[in-house]
Amino acid sequence: PELKGMNRTLSITKTGDLRTDIEFRIKEADVQVRKNSVLAIEHLMTFSPDFVKTRKGRNKKGEVGLGFVTDEDFNKWNTFKNNSIKWLQDTYGKDNLVHVSIHLDEKTPHLHAYVVPIVNKTIKWKNAKGSGEREVNSLCARDFTGGKKKLQEMQNEFALVHEEIGLIRGEKNSKAKHEDIKKYYGRVNEAMNSPKPKIILSNPSVEIPRPPRMGNLDDYTETLKQSMEELVKKER
Repeated sequence: PELKGMNRTLSITKTGDLRTDIEFRIKEADVQVRKNSVLAIEHLMTFSPDFVKTRKGRNKKGEVGLGFVTDEDFNKWNTFKNNSIKWLQDTYGKDNLVHVSIHLDEKTPHLHAYVVPIVNKTIKWKNAKGSGEREVNSLCARDFTGGKKKLQEMQNEFALVHEEIGLIRGEKNSKAKHEDIKKYYGRVNEAMNSPKPKIILSNPSVEIPRPPRMGNLDDYTETLKQSMEELVKKER
């Protein structure tokens, strides 16, 4: 909590208030808002905690703040921040990036950014007086995030702009499944508190190790299953 004062909104924003910034951009672009329109897309831009090392300390005035362990750590964070903002502007359009805040109240510094997904489109019109074409601004989040392929391409492009500081993209087509953190730890605690099972064979009993506190329990189960199958085969 004592670091919350270090969080700040960048000068990219016009008012500093998220809702007002979004509404201002929509009005400025003269966009018609429909009932199902997506008004903004939020991006959380961060990296693994060990990529940049930070520490909490006090300055000469005695104020508590988040500092970087080395100049290299600071430079990597600063480059990440600048490249991330440029990527957002290039991807969505400079005017559509309406609100960016930097959070330094946690161990890993990160950015929150909001873009209004406005695109300029040419539409055809026809009435009793004739027909033609005209350009309009529309809210169209689907043009940016519609479908798995677009999201994969977005992650690829984001990784490319950070290659210079050594960041690596997450594994493509990973089979890892999202699990609610409470359910995950519930399963871990249940496994940790249960007695160690034993399998009695003609050889001395074999103790099955408890699952790790962190990691994929499905992987642990599969590894355990394979080990047991190998033991049974040896007995046969």
